[in-house]
Amino acid sequence: MKKLLYILLGILVITYACQTETELTDNAKDAIIQAIKVVSQERLSLLSSTYDNETFNKYRKFFDENSEQIWQTEPVSSVTGVRVTYKQGDSGGAMFDNRLSTPSNIHNTHYSVLSENKVLEVLEGDFTIIMKDSTNAGTFKWIGTYLWANIDGEWKIQYSHSSYARQSE
Repeated sequence: MKKLLYILLGILVITYACQTETELTDNAKDAIIQAIKVVSQERLSLLSSTYDNETFNKYRKFFDENSEQIWQTEPVSSVTGVRVTYKQGDSGGAMFDNRLSTPSNIHNTHYSVLSENKVLEVLEGDFTIIMKDSTNAGTFKWIGTYLWANIDGEWKIQYSHSSYARQSE
C-alpha cells in the first residue's frame, strides 16, 4: 500500500513538473486586445453597410463555422428565436429581408485575455435598425459577449450572445 502511495505521489509530482504555464506579459495582452479591437470594428462596420449577399458573406467570415454559432452546417443553418433556417443560402434573406442596415454605437468595452488564443470581449452600446422603406425601427440598447479564438492565425468568434431592448425600456 505504501509503495502504491509513493507511485501515485511520484506521478503527481511528474505531472505537475511537466505542465508549462507561461504567463502572458501586459504588453502581449495589450497586443492581443488591439488585434481583437481591429477585427471587431471591421465586423461591426459591416452592420452599418447596406445589407446584401456580399455584406452577409463578409460578416459570416468573422465566425468560426465549426463552433456553436447561429450559422451551422446543413441540415440546420440557423436557429434564431423560434425560427429555424434549414439552408445557409436562406440565412441572409431570413435575417435581413426588410432591413437596410443596422448602425451601432459602442459606449463601453471590456476585454479579458484568457490565453494567447482566446479573448472574451464585452460590448455595450446602442443601435438603430434602418428599414428598406427608410423608416427606423427604434433605438435599442444592447450588450454583447463574444468569445474570440485565434484559429489558423485569424481571430474568429466561437461563441456570442447579445441582449437588447428598446432604449425607452
